[in-house]
Amino acid sequence: MLLASLGSIREGYKYVKIGRKLLDKPGYNEMGGEVISIGTQIMCFVDPVQCANEFFLQGHDTAMAAGDMSNAIMNRLAYAVGSFWAGANLQVVKENFVASRRLMEKQNNLMYLSLQTPIERRMLTLIGTDENEQPGDLDLGAAASPQTKMLICFNKMYMA
Repeated sequence: MLLASLGSIREGYKYVKIGRKLLDKPGYNEMGGEVISIGTQIMCFVDPVQCANEFFLQGHDTAMAAGDMSNAIMNRLAYAVGSFWAGANLQVVKENFVASRRLMEKQNNLMYLSLQTPIERRMLTLIGTDENEQPGDLDLGAAASPQTKMLICFNKMYMA
């Protein structure tokens, strides 16, 4: 990721390939969800987004198998958002967002949910869903950390 952010996406892509090969070796799958999540983001600059996006599902499954819920949720979110930006059928995108939201709500992960909600609302608007049927604002109750509350507030300001 560092090489890619410094402008050498091709070099970063080479290291993504190496990291993915290491995942085939025993003992490396515990961090597989994170490797796939970061690596797939770089792959999207080299490979067609529609193709690279599918790796996020593999990252989700790998992270779930390792008990890494944070990266499982991140991969699921990235897959849903990636399918939206890649121009997939909006009904398929809606199903992806539903699956992502279900996982986030089950784990009470407000941070990633706050990132998904604005994009999900835009997708539902494109489908023609009534505003009353769209996801509402997130509850900023005691379960949310101060950082999550701040992120949610900034997200609201950005999308307003």
